[in-house]
Amino acid sequence: MDFHKTHLLPYCCRRSKMHWFPVILVLSAVFSAGNAAKNFRWCTVNADEEKKCEDFKKVLPGLAKIAGVDITPDCVSGPKKEDCMKKIKDNKADFITLDGGEIYQAGKCYDLVPIVAESYGPPEGISYYAVAVA
Repeated sequence: MDFHKTHLLPYCCRRSKMHWFPVILVLSAVFSAGNAAKNFRWCTVNADEEKKCEDFKKVLPGLAKIAGVDITPDCVSGPKKEDCMKKIKDNKADFITLDGGEIYQAGKCYDLVPIVAESYGPPEGISYYAVAVA
């Protein structure tokens, strides 16, 4: 695993389905207004991310149902991270996985904010924010 990038989805995919619940909780909190089904779009920039997103689409609805949340994920492709950042700002996508440097760019140029962090090492270790939204 490359520890210079955050990998929210691969971490979840390597473990049992029960490890998807933190992701469901974050997404349900973001989309908690009202009782209607919530749709969200994850922006991907390469074939590996697209595959992970497609796997996420297959697993998440069933686990969300167990948690009492009605979530419908979708995948949106962008040729590069900056395109995905713009899509989020323009409400054509909702989420993207970024590394620390990309998060700075997302905030400075597109007014996006991180909503999930991963920490590597002991409590005083470095934290990387993993998901940005508008």
